Amino acid sequence: MKNFKAQAIDTPGVIQRVSQLFRGYNKLILGFNTFLPDGYKIGLEDIEEQQRLADARTARENAA
Repeated sequence: MKNFKAQAIDTPGVIQRVSQLFRGYNKLILGFNTFLPDGYKIGLEDIEEQQRLADARTARENAA
């Protein structure tokens, strides 16, 4: 979160990093909503979409 404080990363970037870091721990990711500013929220559908993208990326890498 140092990058956020230094303005090297924005709120959507923080959300993406947290989602990657806690991948598979949906309750933890959803609990992060407590710390997000107004107008930002991580939904279950967002988590599922990130997981689908990561799985597809892994499948492509393994096929190569």
